[in-house]
Amino acid sequence: YETWTNNDNGGYIRGIELAATKTFDTLPGIWSGLGATASYSFTQSETEISGGDFYGENLPLPGLSENVWSATVFFDYERFATHVNIRSRDEFVQSLPVPGASSPVLAQAYTTIDAQMSYAFDNGLSVVFAANNVTDEENVIEYGLENAFGEYKQFGRQYYLGFNYQY
Repeated sequence: YETWTNNDNGGYIRGIELAATKTFDTLPGIWSGLGATASYSFTQSETEISGGDFYGENLPLPGLSENVWSATVFFDYERFATHVNIRSRDEFVQSLPVPGASSPVLAQAYTTIDAQMSYAFDNGLSVVFAANNVTDEENVIEYGLENAFGEYKQFGRQYYLGFNYQY
């Protein structure tokens, strides 16, 4: 029977997040529904590893990319609405090594694009179409060291068609 420490000592997290939205409602006619939103976050973190081949080394906290940004262009006019979003993040530690495991799991950087459009009819019915991962971005995971290939996942593009009814 073995007992392992579950908590690491020390570490830190710090960062900044910036976000902005602009609607161009002063534009004439149909163009008054145009807008954009953007966000950026910068995060630094660190914790000391308590197990595996990386014992005593410092790694970023799991799930935190140093740079993450997103930008959306949207258009809402009368009963029609649409938006296209691009988001990107740097590589990040997916999980830290634990006693009995030799290395952290590292998720690689990715950028993806999603789009959605909807139309609301006069009778309370609306239709929504969405396309996710339009660029067919893959997910790559490495185990421990750069170029130590671990997993390659490709989920493909995903399309959704939905109907809503409000009475």
